Amino acid sequence: LSTLQGENVCDVCCGTGNLILSYLKNLDKKDLYSLLNNKRIFLYDIDSLALKICLYSIGIIYGKEYMKNVTVVDGDFLNRNVVLPANCKVISNPPYYKIKEI
Repeated sequence: LSTLQGENVCDVCCGTGNLILSYLKNLDKKDLYSLLNNKRIFLYDIDSLALKICLYSIGIIYGKEYMKNVTVVDGDFLNRNVVLPANCKVISNPPYYKIKEI
């Protein structure tokens, strides 16, 4: 997992966090805490309650002090106004939406 290119990890439809939590669980501790300490985790969802659940799950598992280091974006990442950070790897469940035109 840490061999995937990109320093920042973006879960673009994080929901309550099953995918990002599985991703973090499979990292070695050095890579995991590097992401948390360096504010390199970005969560996106249009469901603000699901986003809070995801963020608090990270806090419960890894320490509430890291919650402030996770960027939470309440919105649709497909919206042109939402910009993903540079040098990111995107994790996502299978797509539920098809982009017809780029």
